[in-house]
Amino acid sequence: MNKKEAFYNYSFQNPKSTDREGVNVFYKEDDGDIFHTYSIYARGIDMLNITYRFLD
Repeated sequence: MNKKEAFYNYSFQNPKSTDREGVNVFYKEDDGDIFHTYSIYARGIDMLNITYRFLD
C-alpha cells in the first residue's frame, strides 16, 4: 500500500497535492555557513500571496 504522505508544516500528512505553498528564509554567514531561520506554511502566507488578499 502506497501511503501518500509528505513532510509538510513540520509533520507527516497527506498534502493532497504535489505543490503546496510555503516560505523559508535562510541566512548565509561570510564563512559560508547557512542557517534555516524561518518557515511559514498554508494560510500563514496570506500577506505574500496577492490572490488571497483579493479573495478576502
